[in-house]
Amino acid sequence: MKNKNSQNTSKNQVDNLEQEFSEAEKVVENNELQQLQADYATLAEQLGDAKRREQLALADYQNLIRRTNEERGKIARLAARTFLEDLLQPLSHLSMASEQLNDAGLNMVVSQLWQALENNGLQKIDALGKEFDVSTMEATDTGKNGKKVVKIVRDGYLLNDEVIQHAKVILD
Repeated sequence: MKNKNSQNTSKNQVDNLEQEFSEAEKVVENNELQQLQADYATLAEQLGDAKRREQLALADYQNLIRRTNEERGKIARLAARTFLEDLLQPLSHLSMASEQLNDAGLNMVVSQLWQALENNGLQKIDALGKEFDVSTMEATDTGKNGKKVVKIVRDGYLLNDEVIQHAKVILD
C-alpha cells in the first residue's frame, strides 16, 4: 500500500509539475506575446514616421521641380523682354523709314517682322482716343482736361500682357 501511496504521491507531484510547467509556458508565451505586440507597435509607429517623412520629401521635391520650372520660365521671359526692348526702337525707325520710302518689298518685310513679334506675345498698346491709363501710358503733354489721348508720340508695347514700353501720349 505504501507503494500505491507513493505512486499516487509521485503521480500527484508529476501532475503538479506538469500543471506548473503548463502555467509557466503560458506566462512565457504571454510575455513573448506582449513583447511581440510591443515590437509590432514600435515598428508600426516607425513605419508611419517613415511614410510621413517620405511624403514630406516627395512634396519638397515636387515644390523644387515647380520652382525650378517657374524660374526657368522667368529667365526665358526676361531674356525675351530684354531682347525685344533693345529691338523696338530700331524696328520703329525701320517702320517709319518704310512708310517714308513706300517700298512694297520693305513694307512686306517690316510687316512680317511685326507679325512674328506679335505671334510671340508682343502687343501694341492701343491708346489713341482712350482714357489715360497710368499703368500703360506716359503723358508728355496735357491740355485742359488731360483725360483722353489725342496723339501718340511713341507707341507702347506689352509682352505677354506685361508692359515693356509705356506709350508716350499727349492728352486733351
